[in-house]
Amino acid sequence: MIDEAAIVPDDLYHALRPMLATTAGRCVALTTPRGRRGWFTASGSTGARRGTGQR
Repeated sequence: MIDEAAIVPDDLYHALRPMLATTAGRCVALTTPRGRRGWFTASGSTGARRGTGQR
C-alpha cells in the first residue's frame, strides 16, 4: 500500500515493481491531488486509454 502516491518518486515505484511481479503481488496506491505528473498519473492515464477502467 502506498499512501500519498503523488509524491512518491518514480524511481522508488519502479524499484518495487519487480518484487510485485515475482510474488504476484498487488499495489494499492492512494493519494490526494498534487498535480498531473509522475508514475501515479501515468498509470491512471494508461489504464483509461486501454479501456481497462483501472486507475
